[in-house]
Amino acid sequence: MTPSKLKQASAVLGMPTKELQNLVQFGVVKPRRRRGLYFFDTSCLYQAQVAGHLKLTLGTPANKLAEFVAAFAEFLKKGEAQIPDVLVFRSSSQVLKQTCGSAAFFQATA
Repeated sequence: MTPSKLKQASAVLGMPTKELQNLVQFGVVKPRRRRGLYFFDTSCLYQAQVAGHLKLTLGTPANKLAEFVAAFAEFLKKGEAQIPDVLVFRSSSQVLKQTCGSAAFFQATA
């Protein structure tokens, strides 16, 4: 897949451009940038999709979303053969459990 620009990526994801722009601005999603344009590859689109879903369902703050997505990005970098059907986020932090009821540490189950 060829990289997409911000406006194209938001259309692919079915998410408002402003929402995707906010995810980029707050460092939740980190697409490549060239000549003032953001370019989203498949991995970055997938990260944005996960971040958008977590934000919508949990109302998670941007700093926690960034932790979730960073952990998810590390999983994607490992080059697993298959993307899991289920993503489980767990936390050992009481503060995090109180903040968003979910977790900062990523575990994947296939």
